[in-house]
Parts: sequence; C-alpha cells; structure tokens
Amino acid sequence: MDTLNKTEVMPGDIVLYHGDSLLAKLIQFFDGTEMNHAAIYLGEGMVGEALAGGLKRRTLEESLSDDEYVIVRRLKTDPGTIDPVVNKARDYLAIGNRYGFEQIFLLAFLGLTRKLQVNPFLGWLLRKIFDQAAAWLMDQGHKQPMICSEFAYRCYDEALPVANDPYALDIAPFPAPFSEGPPGVKSFSAAFLNPKVHRDSLLAWTEDVTTRRSRSGSNVLLHSIPKTKLSAEERKIAAMPLETLAKNYLEEAKKPLARSRSFEASLRSPEMLGDIYRFSQALWASNRGQGRKAVKPPKTVRGASEVPEALENLFQTAADFVTPGDLYGCHDLFSVGRMVPE
Repeated sequence: MDTLNKTEVMPGDIVLYHGDSLLAKLIQFFDGTEMNHAAIYLGEGMVGEALAGGLKRRTLEESLSDDEYVIVRRLKTDPGTIDPVVNKARDYLAIGNRYGFEQIFLLAFLGLTRKLQVNPFLGWLLRKIFDQAAAWLMDQGHKQPMICSEFAYRCYDEALPVANDPYALDIAPFPAPFSEGPPGVKSFSAAFLNPKVHRDSLLAWTEDVTTRRSRSGSNVLLHSIPKTKLSAEERKIAAMPLETLAKNYLEEAKKPLARSRSFEASLRSPEMLGDIYRFSQALWASNRGQGRKAVKPPKTVRGASEVPEALENLFQTAADFVTPGDLYGCHDLFSVGRMVPE
C-alpha cells in the first residue's frame, strides 16, 4: 500500500486508525480487522471524529498522534463533488455536544454481535465490558452514544435525501448473510434477519432466550438472577480489572484453540443474560435522553412476538451498527494509502 502524506488526503476521505492500546487491540481482535477507530477528513488539515466529549474537530496530526498508522479510504465512483458528505459532517459537528463515544461502547456491541474465540477469560471479560458500558451510558446525561464509525457512515448515508444516493455505502460484514431462521420459528430481526449479527453471537442467543421466555409467559427481564457458586480460580479471574482481563484474553487467544463446555457455558449463563439486559436498559434510557435519571426496568411482556422496549431498542441499534472494520471492508471504498504519525 502506498505511503501518503497529509497533502494527499482529500475532504470526505474516511480515515481508519490502527491503535496499539489494549482496548484498541481488543476491538481489532473482536472485529477481525486491523482497524479500531474512524474519522472523516474535513479539509484544511482537520478531521471530524466521535470522542468521549462528543463529536469534535481536531487536526489530523493530533488525531493520529497516539496510533501506529492510519489507512485512508475514498469512494470508488466519482460523484462529481464530495461537498454533501463534508456538509453533513459539519452539520453533525455543529451539534456534537449531543453525542458521546467511548471504546467500551464499541466493545460492548462487538461482544454482542460477533462470534468470539472462547477461553477462560472471555465470559468475565464480556460481563465487565457490559457493566462498564452500561455505567458509561448512564453517566452521559442527555448525550446519545455515537460510535466513531457510525458518524463516518452517516455522513455518507445521509449526504443526499434521495433514493439513489451516490454516496451511500453498502455495509455487509459477514460474507454469507442468512435471511431465514429455523422452520416454524418467528424471530425478532436481530439473529436471523440481520446479517450484521452472527448466528452464534450472544445477541442471537439473547434474542432466542427472550423469544422462548416471552412465549412461555416467564419473567423476560430476569429481575432476580440466581448467583452461581464460583471456584477459587473463577473468583480470582472475576476480580481482575478490565485491562488485565483483556490482556489475559488476548494472550490466551494466541494459544492453540481448545474448546471447553465449561467455558461455553459461562457465556450462556443467567448472570450474562442479566448483564446484557442491564446494558440494554442503560442504552434505552440514553436514547430517550434520561441519562442519570433512575431507570425503571421496562415492562415484562407476556405473549409471543413481544419484547421489552429496551431489548427492541438494543436489537434495532445492532441493525444499524457499523464498525471501523466494516468501513475497511466496504466495497464502495478503496484504500488510497497509509499514513504514520510524524
């Protein structure tokens, strides 16, 4: 791939980042890609990107200073002008304080929607990610979460209000999307109708459990999650901070894959389901602008084909979910070149 200098980057280019932090490496591993962050180049040395404080403008040099390298991607077809994309980015940036982004939120959705390599640390790592992502969401006040790559995608997708928008990007992260569930099973849309959610993911499992529970009239939200008795080793792992779990998980993932039913079972536990439900409630409250207000658990629905509002919102968010890896693999874009910090 060609090496670029900053004078060769054009307005509207999507800038994809390869970072070296533990969370960046975890995002890359979960998503099966080398990219973990995204931004839009605005021109005149500036980028727009989603950060913890909202959507922000930064210089290109400042933006990539903490990363190993970036890859710049551009539309394959020439629409004549890229102004609609840049203008949409500026519109979002003008109200950027409405939004917030943290890597933990992106990790939560990758943990929910991808088929992940299982080892002794994964279950505990995911539970900690969901808990911290929920806490971050609740601390956002009236800010709505916007993933960095979602911002870049929206700038293209919403560039023109027409049906045949020449800027719209086709995102299909899995090579063989599936459109039907098992015979006779009515699914919501996350597991069987959404190609962005792997059929062996935690979100697909959550949907299946929720479907079965709602049909049987049982308590969908599992307000009282039974406690599982832990071994001394499990208690030791559960007490590890997030970054230690991430480091151990990635180190273990380098070893020959040895599947274990006990590890698999730790991913499909009542405790995991409870953490996912709590994350869905925090996301639901954030999208409703409630933020730090106390969240009343959504109603427990009895009856087929019905789900609590929080889970409906989670499934819909997953349907709109776009990752840096999705942009890296998008066939409507080509890689112009690679840049490294000066």
